Amino acid sequence: MLLKIQRWRIGLLGLGLTVWGLVGSGVLCAESQRHAYQLDNGAYVYIVADPEAAVASVRVVVKAGGLTESPWAGSGISHYLEHVVAGGSTTHRSEQMYSEKIDYLGGAFNAYTTDDHTGYFINTGPDSVTAAIEIMGEWLFACAFDPQEVERERGVIQQEMQRAWADPNRLVYRYSQENFYAGTVAEHPILGRLGRFNALQPADLQAYYQRQYVPENMIVLVGGAVDVAAVKASIAAAFGQQAHAMAPAMPMVQPKPVMMPRELVVEGPTAVERVSIRFPTVDLAHPDLYPLDLLAYILGHGRESLLYQQLVIKQGLANAVSVHSVTPVGVTGYFDIQLSVDPNQRDAAIQAVYETLNNLTVKRTAIRRAKQQKLAEDALLSQALPDRLDRLAQSHLATGGPGFYGYYARQFASVTAADLTRVWQAYIHQHMPMTTRLVPWTEAKSAAEDTGQYRRATLNNGVPVFSQPDASDPAVRVVFRFLHGAASEPPGAGALASQLFGLGANRLSQYAESVGAQVGLSMGHDESVIELTASPGVIHTLIQHVRTALYDPVVDPDDVAVEQRLLLDRIRKRRDHWASDAFAQVRAHFFQGHPYAIPLDGEESDVAAQTPDSLRSVYWALQQAPLVISVSGDFNPARMQSQMQDLFGHGVKSPPKPQIAISPKRLQDSHAKTLKQPVAAVILAVDAAAMDDPDAQVDWQMLDTVLAGMQYPGGRLHPLLRGQELVYVVHGVPQFYRDHGVFYIYAITSPESVATVQQQLVDTVELLKTAGLDPEERERAQAQIRYAYQQAQDPPSARVHQAARYQLWGLPLDTHETQLTRLSTYTDADVQAMAQQAFQAWQLYVFLPE
Repeated sequence: MLLKIQRWRIGLLGLGLTVWGLVGSGVLCAESQRHAYQLDNGAYVYIVADPEAAVASVRVVVKAGGLTESPWAGSGISHYLEHVVAGGSTTHRSEQMYSEKIDYLGGAFNAYTTDDHTGYFINTGPDSVTAAIEIMGEWLFACAFDPQEVERERGVIQQEMQRAWADPNRLVYRYSQENFYAGTVAEHPILGRLGRFNALQPADLQAYYQRQYVPENMIVLVGGAVDVAAVKASIAAAFGQQAHAMAPAMPMVQPKPVMMPRELVVEGPTAVERVSIRFPTVDLAHPDLYPLDLLAYILGHGRESLLYQQLVIKQGLANAVSVHSVTPVGVTGYFDIQLSVDPNQRDAAIQAVYETLNNLTVKRTAIRRAKQQKLAEDALLSQALPDRLDRLAQSHLATGGPGFYGYYARQFASVTAADLTRVWQAYIHQHMPMTTRLVPWTEAKSAAEDTGQYRRATLNNGVPVFSQPDASDPAVRVVFRFLHGAASEPPGAGALASQLFGLGANRLSQYAESVGAQVGLSMGHDESVIELTASPGVIHTLIQHVRTALYDPVVDPDDVAVEQRLLLDRIRKRRDHWASDAFAQVRAHFFQGHPYAIPLDGEESDVAAQTPDSLRSVYWALQQAPLVISVSGDFNPARMQSQMQDLFGHGVKSPPKPQIAISPKRLQDSHAKTLKQPVAAVILAVDAAAMDDPDAQVDWQMLDTVLAGMQYPGGRLHPLLRGQELVYVVHGVPQFYRDHGVFYIYAITSPESVATVQQQLVDTVELLKTAGLDPEERERAQAQIRYAYQQAQDPPSARVHQAARYQLWGLPLDTHETQLTRLSTYTDADVQAMAQQAFQAWQLYVFLPE
């Protein structure tokens, strides 16, 4: 079940662009037309008319970010203002009026803040573009700064800060920025520092708004199947009437020269040590940008990269390696080598990095493949209309025009092996690194707070409650897991009920947002999950709201009509994306006759037939379904247990419904399918383990890793098919359900290559069955799976929620450990035998464009 949240808040902490991941050819679709011009008051406008686009998008970028905040530097005022502006009251309409109007536009709007800009967007249908442009103009020029909204958003951001600094990945990035850009405005986090943020006054927000939110500081972008003349008229009305005002200059940031090695060590909520090693490089205009970006890709992009192979696969010194060449707008860039290591292997891993670089030899084939892969990835990322508009905005921010990405892509053709050697020798000085380390809390702290242990209690009605108090965790996480999903409901009823969840009298999602909390809801085929993340001060009230929404739902007919319309629109657009279309077709055939064959969203006729009464029955079923609750973070155990007993400890829970048998496939077979998009795909599907067989799940993870790299590009298929430039991506997906399981291998390719991909996919599977694998291949796969299991328990609070899920499914609470034990026992013969049994009757689905 997926909750449509009215207003998402994203504070992007990335400083500028990681250019190799964002740039490309810049070529629009053949049917698209781009119109670029500047209004008299200085605002820049881009309109992309694309008659084939399924959606329309209105986006505005304002040059207001972490680098532009002086004299409020380090306060996060840009991000604070974004919260107040996006969806808030203006001098034209109230916040509630905007919320209702956005619902009718499709409900998809968002905002984010970076180092150099703030972005706002509304995605809607082509017929609603004029309304979206009008709303955007009102937000950006007529913010009312309602005192209640301003104060509410202050609390929301304070809670966002707490959550951010409990995330190890965001923490290591934050402190790497502070270490590298020390003494400059770029050292501050986009969210701001709490003391400086708390000192901001409403008058500061208004002054910053008046200074930065002027037309000359904005880029307006509109795309879709739109009437260009009508869009131009709407933009002129919403943005062209504003008076001209000089835009503030964007500051240039130059890090201090590196005079000696610098190291910053910070303790944090991590089970492994995370290391960032940075070196200053160049700005966007420097010609060395291109060999540096290509070198980063070759050294640390994916499992086949040089450093990953050396440190993770061959020497076993690191659990993960990645390398990035980051070149922000207006800021000197850096070359960043990131490691995830066991603390006792850190020094050896860092030394191995330098030894690998000192003996660096890059083959011409690797360089050619890296160039082609970068362009192929970028071409795929450039297909969606919102992505194309974002790239136009990013290009304009970087260069003042739309053509940077095409120029960037062309520069790689001339990069040579000698260029790669030259730039690493010029910029990566192993005796002058700027190192940042995020290390686990000290043993004394962990032992004193007992953060590694969880407790188990039982409510009067038999509901288990797992808890793990930790006063050092600034956020409380509460997870409700129900052994009940879409497979037990009329098709589409669960998806529609979940969209309604939180609407009605209590407005769960709106309340959560108002206090800086997060609510996540999901309904799978067999399991439904409600997840809360909030501060200790509001978590108990939020739990009460969940109880009301679940056990006393308000299913208003008007709400049902709106959510029904939005869900039907999503179903109609299912064929607009190859993955949703292809996998819906595969599931319909593979699971025919079982509820698993029906998409979680349902079909049009099923959703249209739902009534308020049928939706109430979904809530009734959830109330009766087996439930397990888990809690982690800074909370009072006695108070939490008492509240859970009062709210969820009454009412009889029904036993799980009987499983539905699914006949396994007996014969190998191929099936021809079609896609609406101009791409081809090959999907191999085979019966796999169910949720009640955890040992077999490890077997399938092993096969997945050997064949397709598990969670990362790799295994046998990735270098085989990508190396021949036959596919953009090839991946394995094991899915374990209550009644049955399925394992997919999917490859995206071109129509002319589909026959070759199909044959090589089948040949690779059959070769594993007949020839087995070598010990090094098995050891690599075991190491990769062990790391995935380690990630699943990081941060340490994840363990209590993992144990609760095992309890829900009736599995031993030490399943994690027993699965790792089983993994360690595999021999080469075991893996071959597993493949022989698993791939007896695969089903091959071959998709070609209509």
